[in-house]
Amino acid sequence: MRMASYAGPLPPAEEMLGYSRASPCAPDRILTAFEKEQKHRHELDSKDMESMIRLRWRGQLFSLIIVLSSFLTAGVTAYLGHAVVGGAIAGLTVIGISVVGLIKFSGDSSD
Repeated sequence: MRMASYAGPLPPAEEMLGYSRASPCAPDRILTAFEKEQKHRHELDSKDMESMIRLRWRGQLFSLIIVLSSFLTAGVTAYLGHAVVGGAIAGLTVIGISVVGLIKFSGDSSD
């Protein structure tokens, strides 16, 4: 009994020849299995990327909704005679956006 190891997705050519001597269709089956696995991994990577894009888009949309409603609330509050409170709401919104932006974009760029 012999044990061999190799780096890479496919066995070396010499080993493939040995498989073909044992079973003529073995190399073709190995290549077919490798191709199916590679296709499967590419599909998973694509789905993962699409999921991340949708998640980021959704986060940006919700952020926009929150910011617009905060500014609307600040404007209505100021219009109703509470300019200080309206200014505080608008100021805190700007500070919140700035802090989130700094945390998000100054940290790890792989995110």
